[in-house]
Amino acid sequence: MLNRLCHLYGFTLSRLLSEVEQDGMQLLGTDSQSVWYDAQSGYRRRSVSPPAQAFQAELVEARQDAGARIDYDLPPLAGLEQHIWMLGGVLEFTLDNRHWRLEQGDCLRFHLSGRSSFHAPEATGAHYALVVARP
Repeated sequence: MLNRLCHLYGFTLSRLLSEVEQDGMQLLGTDSQSVWYDAQSGYRRRSVSPPAQAFQAELVEARQDAGARIDYDLPPLAGLEQHIWMLGGVLEFTLDNRHWRLEQGDCLRFHLSGRSSFHAPEATGAHYALVVARP
């Protein structure tokens, strides 16, 4: 539901929530980095560098449990720039009808459009950094 609202207004969810902040901090210590875990999907997200009005990009550390899959019907913002850098495990990423298998050290960059899917098929799960930048 929130993803659809973000799509309607042209914001990522984290950017929408950050709009209440006036300034971005320069040093973001571990204790100020929020962590969110969705037990149902097996997805853990640490906001290493959250969105802020003064910055175009955000940095997220993501972990998916073994077998976890996250599907998005549409992007929160068309043309959103993303970079997935694999830190460990394996991630199968699908964007529309294109599929990639990413392993440790691989980096995939793209502009988000249409449906997307993140799947951790291996017993090790998937551990990756995600850079998200406004178009």
